[in-house]
Amino acid sequence: MLVMRLVMRLGLLLELLGILLVMLWELILVIFF
Repeated sequence: MLVMRLVMRLGLLLELLGILLVMLWELILVIFF
């Protein structure tokens, strides 16, 4: 179904965004602390 594909794509995008946010957070911690 099309809806399932969209949900899977959204899930993958959210995972990538989460990983990027974690990397950015670690960078900020390393730079400022």
